[in-house]
Amino acid sequence: MSAPIMMAKDITGDEPSRILVEVEDFREIWRDQGGTGDMDVALWKPQCPEGYVALADLAYACTRFCGWPKPDWYKSMMKCVRRDFVEECYTSIEPVWTNYGGFERASGSVWRIEAINGIRNTGFWLGNQGHRVPPNGGRAYCLKQFEEIDD
Repeated sequence: MSAPIMMAKDITGDEPSRILVEVEDFREIWRDQGGTGDMDVALWKPQCPEGYVALADLAYACTRFCGWPKPDWYKSMMKCVRRDFVEECYTSIEPVWTNYGGFERASGSVWRIEAINGIRNTGFWLGNQGHRVPPNGGRAYCLKQFEEIDD
């Protein structure tokens, strides 16, 4: 899977008005425990402060037998977005990846995030345990489509 990566920088220095803040923690969604690949892979959900949301999940892979460490060093690289700058969007109807047929102890899947209007390709995804039901009931967050106002 590959897609463009969105990059943003918050230019407000004021803490209360920050649009982007660092991730507070990560919660493990799925790991490939029992798999036979050359890498250990886990899917992680960013945990955001109140009033902020994550636009996507994180996949982290390391050399075999690394033990699926929590990717704490990504906290400063991923950002949470203030809730008033996002709108609800949805995951794809079908997963873009599953470990179906693998030897892992748990089922895992990855679901593409799609904007409601279907025009914007977010390039983001959510991970999930299982293959059949999308995470969060298919709900996700996308950046709002802001309109330019001419003077």
